[in-house]
Amino acid sequence: MLLKGYSSNVNKTGVFYGKYSFGNIYQDLTNKKGIEDHIVNVIRDDFKKAGIYDRAHEYDMMDVGIGRQAIGMLLLGAKSVTHFDISRQNIRRFKKLLRQRYKDRSITNICADLCITPPPEENFDFVYLNGIVHHFSNTAQGLRNCAKAVRKNRKIWVYFYRSGTFKWLVCSMIRSLLSARQINRYFLSSALIYSSGDINNVVTSRIMDDFFVPYIHLYTPFDYINFMELLGFRLVKGINMNPLVQIDHNHLHHSTTLVFKRIKKLDIDKVDTKNLLIPSSHIDQLSLSLYKDDVRPRQSIRLFRRLQTMAKYNKNHSTILLTTFALHKIAAPQYYGGVELPPDYGKLNAVLKTAIGLVKNKR
Repeated sequence: MLLKGYSSNVNKTGVFYGKYSFGNIYQDLTNKKGIEDHIVNVIRDDFKKAGIYDRAHEYDMMDVGIGRQAIGMLLLGAKSVTHFDISRQNIRRFKKLLRQRYKDRSITNICADLCITPPPEENFDFVYLNGIVHHFSNTAQGLRNCAKAVRKNRKIWVYFYRSGTFKWLVCSMIRSLLSARQINRYFLSSALIYSSGDINNVVTSRIMDDFFVPYIHLYTPFDYINFMELLGFRLVKGINMNPLVQIDHNHLHHSTTLVFKRIKKLDIDKVDTKNLLIPSSHIDQLSLSLYKDDVRPRQSIRLFRRLQTMAKYNKNHSTILLTTFALHKIAAPQYYGGVELPPDYGKLNAVLKTAIGLVKNKR
């Protein structure tokens, strides 16, 4: 799902992450507390979940993201780490950070769109894709390229946003109301609301990530498992995977992590992965046909479609802005001091009805 207002021919993801999300809080994420007192513990736990903690010192590792995870890997004793990021701005920041605080640590840094430029084949013992694959312009192509980089009998970590969850139902509503042309207005407005105008705050970063990141492609764990099995991998660990169903707003976490081991050495470029994980197979969370057995999301979607139609012909920008911020608190209450589940359809429908009334009565 490409947010409207972005050109499908130009990958804006790197610019977005360099300025609007993570880039805006880069200093907080990569300070001593952020890395050595936090991310090291996160990576340690993930190594244990992946079953590689005791052998990390033997492993050549690949990390994709802003870089702090790569530092965590080295601090935990990884043999080597190669770091990829699509953002040139964040690569520059990361290299500066390494020079200032970790110049005795060797990390290879590469700025690349992994959908276009694949990493070296069969070069890594552990590939760490934490919150990456759903933001690829083409999840199938990006994940295929990363899978080729895994040596036989070694592992790949795939954390992804999960279709069939309440958060992505509501965030899909938000994204359907927005255009990338509004990005600066929302960036500054959220900073005013949540940090007296300071853009360097975590709430603004999270809002921008859910609202304006160019791509959010949503698929089920079944899709990822089937895709990776075709490429010669076997699932060895699932986190937030159960219940293993297509849709369950009451119980499913908004994300899932799957760890795969490469058990076959195939020519991955020649494998037919059918239509799995391609952009046209993205699962539209606002499709009524998904919810044949649950009247609650169907009712909310109908309300939203009414609001969407009215807003299209009667543009009340302030109402839509406030509505999207209110919807995000319902979609992701854990970011605002609450708990993710169970879903609150009552609040969702109340916000939608109020917004409909405001747009309808605009003079």
